[in-house]
Amino acid sequence: MLLADNSDLKELVASLDRVLARGENIEGLVLDTYHLCKAKDNGWKGYLECLEKNPGCGNAIRFADMYMCNSPVRIGIVRKYKL
Repeated sequence: MLLADNSDLKELVASLDRVLARGENIEGLVLDTYHLCKAKDNGWKGYLECLEKNPGCGNAIRFADMYMCNSPVRIGIVRKYKL
């Protein structure tokens, strides 16, 4: 499943919380079921560094020679789950 918008990401967060509540590893769920865009937390408030070569979502903002992601749900996933 490709994650296309924030509703998909919210569904992923709910799934991850259920898996963690059962004491299982979340990496398997993410790798086997979902394709998350590549993003890196550099500690910027409200933004991630987008690591996709050609981001196709509405949350990618071009800044100089890079893209930044401002999706609140994607930021939450990176910061909460380190994914």
